[in-house]
Amino acid sequence: MMRVIDMETTTPSSIVPCGTYGYGETEDYLVNITEAPACLPPSSLLATLSAFQATVSWTETGTATSWDVEWGPTPFTPTGVPTISSLPPPGIILNGLLPSTGYAYYVRANCGSSYSTWSGPKNFTTTVSCPAPIMLVSTGITANGATIDWTSTGVETAWDIEYGPAGFVAGSGIGYTEVAGVLSKPYFIGGLIPATMYDFYVRAVCGPGDVSTWSTKGTFTTLCDSYIVPWMEGFEGMPAVGSKILPPCWSYENVEGTSGPYSSATSGAYNGPHTGIKYIYTNYDNTTWVFTPKIHLTARVMYNFSFYMMNKLVTSPVDF
Repeated sequence: MMRVIDMETTTPSSIVPCGTYGYGETEDYLVNITEAPACLPPSSLLATLSAFQATVSWTETGTATSWDVEWGPTPFTPTGVPTISSLPPPGIILNGLLPSTGYAYYVRANCGSSYSTWSGPKNFTTTVSCPAPIMLVSTGITANGATIDWTSTGVETAWDIEYGPAGFVAGSGIGYTEVAGVLSKPYFIGGLIPATMYDFYVRAVCGPGDVSTWSTKGTFTTLCDSYIVPWMEGFEGMPAVGSKILPPCWSYENVEGTSGPYSSATSGAYNGPHTGIKYIYTNYDNTTWVFTPKIHLTARVMYNFSFYMMNKLVTSPVDF
């Protein structure tokens, strides 16, 4: 029996174990003192991991020179029967594991004439066998091509690439071009459409049937190029309209004022489209130059260029 007395006093020597006091706290504990086991259990179980194996180790707390281990995939209920018996000094490599899989192990000391209790479980999860590339970048972008690159995080020797106009879902089989078994990087993508946003994904190939997940998305936009005649722009293909929003490769300059130009899909009292629903305009208090994309022309050839313009007044519209 052990008694603990907690009481504020200036004369600690006056406190006796069996005394009675009007304040403070007295607690009694029953303490069982037994002989230490002859074979102490190991402590500090560790696991150093890779995709297909794990090195497990522990700290011996007694004098044992041999140990038993029981292990398996989680959820794991030990049986008390060792998977591996009579191991030499602490540490063993568990082979034949599956990537990205949870496992657990228990270990006990073998002291010759007796065994310790089991220590554990020590839970661990193997690593990914083929991690996905990271840090996708694009350089050397032209109207018809771009060079893409990435950072490898594994030991792969080849890569698969998917690229296409922005918005496709990697691995879906729809809306992109796939290039399999690329053996070097960076990689040049050609034959692209000018002034177009592209997405691309990369995955690592670490061996037959062993590929990573697709990387996060990389994105780039090809540059503008000269348009080939005949050419027409009706603004209906614009995905968005608003202040200073023009079709790809168009540009503008505000000569007077700063508010123009605008694109719109809604007719107003002073403006509206010639056909369709979309058009571009500028306010009456703003003078704006709007420039078409470059158009490829041949010397000594006559061309016609026309456009529709509206000068609309509320009371007396004049359209031309």
